[in-house]
Amino acid sequence: MLLSETSINIGSPSISVFKSSDEFNWPNVNVSVIDAKPYETEMTHGGGSTLWMSLALAPVDMSITTGRKEFPLSIPSGQICIHSPHAILGTIRKNDSRMMHVSLKRELLSEVLGDLYNYDADDLEINSKFGIDDPGMSDTIRLMGRSLFDHNEDSTLKIEYLSRALAADVFTRHLSASRHANLTPHKRGLTSLQIRRVSDYIHANLAADISLDDLARVTGLSRTLFIQCFKESFKETPHQYIIRNRIRRSQNMLTGSTLPSVEIALACGFSDQAHFCRSFQKSTGMTPIAYRRQSQ
Repeated sequence: MLLSETSINIGSPSISVFKSSDEFNWPNVNVSVIDAKPYETEMTHGGGSTLWMSLALAPVDMSITTGRKEFPLSIPSGQICIHSPHAILGTIRKNDSRMMHVSLKRELLSEVLGDLYNYDADDLEINSKFGIDDPGMSDTIRLMGRSLFDHNEDSTLKIEYLSRALAADVFTRHLSASRHANLTPHKRGLTSLQIRRVSDYIHANLAADISLDDLARVTGLSRTLFIQCFKESFKETPHQYIIRNRIRRSQNMLTGSTLPSVEIALACGFSDQAHFCRSFQKSTGMTPIAYRRQSQ
């Protein structure tokens, strides 16, 4: 997601982009650090479909215009502003300021809102709020900023989790009171068809690398909702279920064949013999060799 797709108007010479995630091609989120010099002519932001949050990295003095209301605003360092999607915001800066901005796409909002409450983003009702003291959300935004400045091969995956966590914080803490009162957490297990499909897929692919994305795709759910529904139905995580069935298959192969344990390890989806031995002993209390001897 590019900075140009967000609700932030960066067309003024008074505003400069210190750092942006444009170069990293993060699909559903943009993270930017923006410096602003004082300006007396009102600048308009907003109007887009993204959810836009800003964290003051230094004290900010400004005036805000929303609708027909204008009011002064002083935001201490560490406080957050939440800008409702589609809302139009006018600003006049009174001092030099630096803020970190996070914009989340509608598609991500719909996914997280559906996972939490089985609602779509079209049902979203968030009031703009300014100067929020929320240390948890501040920490999440700062972690996103760390990925912005210390980018590595794991940063994209980390940002996916952090952006969903940030959206969940907004939905659970900062929806309008009337809307929030009508929402209840969305909890359910997999349907019988989904259980059969995911079980068949796992057993057919035990020797392969099975990812959460693969399993979620089989059930037609988002990854986050799939994990919740799987645990509700199976009373264990997908990883625990896969390991348990790999161990069960390896037990059958140890007692029903003369294959060496290294071949059994690979046939059951373990990365190597050492991984197989550790997992087997943790599950059964004995090594594969001891289990084979005992079963003869």
